[in-house]
Amino acid sequence: MPAAAGDGLLSEPTAASLSDDEPTSPPLSPEGTFLAAWVNASASRERIRDFQHTKRVGNYLIGRKLGEGSFAKVREGLHVVTGEKVAVKVIDKKRAKKDTYVTKNLRREGQIQQMIRHPNIAQLLDILETENSYYLVMELCPGGNLMHKIYEKKRLEEHEARKYIRQLILAVEHLHRAGVVHRDLKIENLLLDEDNNIKLIDFGLSNCASILGYTDPFSTQCGSPAYAAPELLARKKYGPKIDVWSIGVNMYAMLTGTLPFTVEPFSLRALYQKMIDKEMNPYPTQLSTAAVNFLKILLEPDPAKRPNIQQALANRWLSENGRPLNNVTYPNRIHLQDISQSVLLYMTEKLGYKNSDVINTILSNRACHMLAIYILLNKKLERYTAGVKKTETSDNMCTNQLCRLEKYKSNKDSYEDKKSKEQDAKDDLSHPFLKKSDKSPPTYKEPSSCLTTQMKSLLSDRRA
Repeated sequence: MPAAAGDGLLSEPTAASLSDDEPTSPPLSPEGTFLAAWVNASASRERIRDFQHTKRVGNYLIGRKLGEGSFAKVREGLHVVTGEKVAVKVIDKKRAKKDTYVTKNLRREGQIQQMIRHPNIAQLLDILETENSYYLVMELCPGGNLMHKIYEKKRLEEHEARKYIRQLILAVEHLHRAGVVHRDLKIENLLLDEDNNIKLIDFGLSNCASILGYTDPFSTQCGSPAYAAPELLARKKYGPKIDVWSIGVNMYAMLTGTLPFTVEPFSLRALYQKMIDKEMNPYPTQLSTAAVNFLKILLEPDPAKRPNIQQALANRWLSENGRPLNNVTYPNRIHLQDISQSVLLYMTEKLGYKNSDVINTILSNRACHMLAIYILLNKKLERYTAGVKKTETSDNMCTNQLCRLEKYKSNKDSYEDKKSKEQDAKDDLSHPFLKKSDKSPPTYKEPSSCLTTQMKSLLSDRRA
């Protein structure tokens, strides 16, 4: 059960609570030493003070609003232990009570997200609950909403849309393999991470056979009508293929900046009829034949003729070289050998957690404060190591340029010395009675090591 805000959360051990009088612990690795220094710096009072927030819930400061739905708001948060930013979905329990379906399935979203792990699905970190609110703490996607990107560009280029649709299909295929149907796939639920990759969010309307029960059919009418499959609008029994239809609507929206089926004035019956009659709105003439054909396949109104997610994944449009994608199966649980030993050691030696508790939490993917600390610290460490590698690559480039410069100057000096000697020999032959002391003194040349010394000094300062 998720703990209520303040129920043991604020009393959990933190780095700041440890004193110098504690028993000495094994020395940390260089990565662990970095974590100890950076975590204390990141979670400093100044960082917490500068973060604009309205309240604190557990170990999270709740800040500005990022988005809003019917019963929930998504806000930016700050994890006070690690100093890392997160996204916090705040569900108003009082408002949710007005909808019996939402009230009944309030905790389903958190349950489903703990079942799955995938690089294109937002990771759930922690769950908190108070008398009036239900909080889902998730990883923050700094790239923002894909809808904003489409709005700015009017529409996406085909190669860019291909990348996003490919990642969306991979995420949905992973869900379907776990028995989960999302039921609300729309542009607003596609976020971008720091590397411009898709992160699927909002499992509030998702369903799973293992939770719902295999005997209870999918028949609830839900989701956004513009993205919903015709069988869902008709209140017929449906299956996972409704997500395939929604992927087609998202693909059309990315490539055109509009929706494939629209009616004025809006009417659910008229919209449904347009879908059944395949009266798709026009699409740009510059779209490739392969893209148009794939759209028609995904937006097939007959679910029996519509491909399932595995068949959609095999479509050649998704691969730029024309070959079917190799689908990599991602485990829904972190393997023991993949746990970061540096983060684990920091959490046990510096934060006071039991080694077995941390490992069990990570392996079970149980959303709680302990899992949040591990994932946020691991991300922080990954950023640090990536930065180090980037610096080392840059330093190697500087070193290579330095070597080439030294070689060039050496060759140039040798060539100039050779030309000077040849000229002296010619002068001696032309003036055999000219004494060496009567020659003009050689012109001053800058020492060849001057520039290289400066570059070495700059390089050493940069490494320092």
